[in-house]
Amino acid sequence: LEFLNTTMYWEVGGLKVNEQQSANVPVTTINNKAYYNHLYGTINAEFVVLNGKRKLNYIIPKSDAIVGAPANATYLVFTEKITIPNNWSYLNTEEGLVISNEKQEKIYLYSNPYSFDETGKKLRNNNTLMTVEAQGNTLTIATKVKTSWLLSTDRVFPITVDPTVTVYPDMSNINTGSAY
Repeated sequence: LEFLNTTMYWEVGGLKVNEQQSANVPVTTINNKAYYNHLYGTINAEFVVLNGKRKLNYIIPKSDAIVGAPANATYLVFTEKITIPNNWSYLNTEEGLVISNEKQEKIYLYSNPYSFDETGKKLRNNNTLMTVEAQGNTLTIATKVKTSWLLSTDRVFPITVDPTVTVYPDMSNINTGSAY
């Protein structure tokens, strides 16, 4: 189970400031996309289902959406809880968070997130990171975007924050081909 108890907050000195629970908004679906509009004020969430992947995009449409940032905030943080079966495990790797089943077979990869603005430059390591906290079989995944990058005068809105999940085995190239 994923996308549970979602929140957004500013991180200041390692502490949560101005934490918001996501609004209870209806989902709108169009083709392979699901939209949660106004999940956090004017900030939206967009799910895109692809072969072997599930993309979650947080869309920050205008600078007004983040105008209330505390002066000394380090990150804007989006969190979600996921629940894995009791006998499954997780491991933080260089690629991201790997979820394995009871046989230690990789099932999901929560890839390290990235963010980009309207100019389209995707930045993984410099401005966006992921942290994971575990409590039993419930994991809290935090996607953190550096406030200095968000508030830069160089930003061109909208901004997209993109954590993506890949399902293993990712054989989408094989499974999408034609067969005789």
